[in-house]
Amino acid sequence: MHVNFCDGWTPNPECPPAHRLFPQHKWLLGGGAGRATGIRSEITIGQTSYSGVTEGGVKHSIAYSFYKTQIGADILYNQYTHNNLYVYPALEEAKKDNIANTPYLISSEYFTKDSGNYYANAASGSDLPFVKIAMLALASLRPEVKKALTDSQFLMPTLQMLFRHAHRSVGSETDYLASAAHDNTSRAHYLSNGLPQPNYNSEKLARLANELALSDVPPLVKLKIVSENFTDSEKLFNTPGALARTVLASAASYRTIKISAEDSIDLNGNKSNHLYEWRVLKGGGKVKIIKDANNPSTVTIEFTSGSNIERLEVRVFVKKADGKYYSVPGIISVYVRS
Repeated sequence: MHVNFCDGWTPNPECPPAHRLFPQHKWLLGGGAGRATGIRSEITIGQTSYSGVTEGGVKHSIAYSFYKTQIGADILYNQYTHNNLYVYPALEEAKKDNIANTPYLISSEYFTKDSGNYYANAASGSDLPFVKIAMLALASLRPEVKKALTDSQFLMPTLQMLFRHAHRSVGSETDYLASAAHDNTSRAHYLSNGLPQPNYNSEKLARLANELALSDVPPLVKLKIVSENFTDSEKLFNTPGALARTVLASAASYRTIKISAEDSIDLNGNKSNHLYEWRVLKGGGKVKIIKDANNPSTVTIEFTSGSNIERLEVRVFVKKADGKYYSVPGIISVYVRS
């Protein structure tokens, strides 16, 4: 790993000892591991500035390599629900749709300077801003809230919800449900008058985290497949918080899947008295949500793919009936491939 958590950090991998926020740490400048595949018992905010897999000479992100298999997606979900959150550079997936999307990691991009000009960089260094805001959010939680979240599966889902509420696109609940903060790539900055500005409001994030009461914590989304006509070869992965399918674009494909979110639980283990907001976030006219009139936790989703290479996506947000926040979304995605 060669992104140093360093006061006055620059892209230079050598951080002077006097500037290291953790002076006892020995920087690992070579020979480090790539993606994290295990679960650390302590609360972990991690990053690795590596690529995932290379296909056809193209370096894909670590997120992409995880999303390609059920085993990879299971690793991410287990980390996410056991207090581990990792940040990986978006690489090729910053330029186009990833094959899937989950809230289990952060796929990073930021603006950096080269030869006097700022440009979007989705590689090394883009992960550091997100490590910083994650640590800020952790430090801002009240001790009793942090402990309760840590002792359950809710710490990282709650942090992800707070991050997204701190995105500059979010000023209301309506904004949150449609925010770009839920995209498969997270950009730390945007350009204004030629200069990078933070996409995330650190002051707002610290305030939201510090004001969070246990009663404010939204439910943890748990998805369940009722029925579908996707074939086994079209299934990328099934996890409680996200599932992904892939279909060929060579011929128009029509697929349906019936999904229930009724197993979503709040911090007390309750599954009842929840509100469900189902949204088409990618795909427009190619995706249709048919709601169950008798059960708002269940919908049938119709996907119609065409000739475009793209990801179609539906998200479900869950909220306690008397709750303050909607959850991080559960995600159902279909990648239309060549």
